Amino acid sequence: MLTIPAPQAEALLMSSKLEIDETAMEKLKQITFSPCLVGLFKLSHAPKLPENGHLDQDLPKGMMRIVDHYKKGVSNERTVSVYMTGQWSKAYRDEPSETVLNQMINLSKDYFDHQSILSQQLKRWRYAEAVEFLREPYLELSNKPPLMIAGDAFLSKQDPATHTRLESAFTSGVLAADRMHSWLSRLL
Repeated sequence: MLTIPAPQAEALLMSSKLEIDETAMEKLKQITFSPCLVGLFKLSHAPKLPENGHLDQDLPKGMMRIVDHYKKGVSNERTVSVYMTGQWSKAYRDEPSETVLNQMINLSKDYFDHQSILSQQLKRWRYAEAVEFLREPYLELSNKPPLMIAGDAFLSKQDPATHTRLESAFTSGVLAADRMHSWLSRLL
C-alpha cells in the first residue's frame, strides 16, 4: 500500500516494472497539490492568540492560520507555527528562507513581537493540500501483486467535506486496509 502524495507515487510507479491498471494511473495523474510554507518560531513571550491557541479567520492576506503550540498543550515552549496559503506559498517557494521568514514575521506583527523570537525555521511542504482530489476512498493500482494507494487526496463519496483534511487520510487508510485484508484473505 502506498500513502505518499500522488505525484510522488506516480513518479515511483512510472519508474517501476509493476503492471499498473491504466485507468487507475490516469485517475492518479489527476490529483494535484498546493504547497504550504510554514514558519516555526520559538518565542520568549506569549503571542496574542485566542485561548485555544488557533486562529484561521480574519488574518492578513496570504496567511492561512497561526497556531500557538503551547496553548494547544503540545509543546512546553512558546512555539508558534505560521501557515501560508497555497497561492502565497507558490509565489515565495523559490525565495531564500530568510526572505520568506521575514515576510511571515512582518505579516504576523499583530500576533507576536518580532523581538521575542528566540529561533526560527522554515518548512517547505511541497504537497500540503490536495487541490484536485478523488471522490474515491483509495485506488487499486494492481492485483498482481496487490497494490493500492490511499491518503488525504482520497475522499469517500459519503464524505461531506469540500476539501481534504487529516480525517480524509485516516478514513482512506482504514478503508484501503479493510479492502487489502479481504483481498489477502481470499489468497490464503
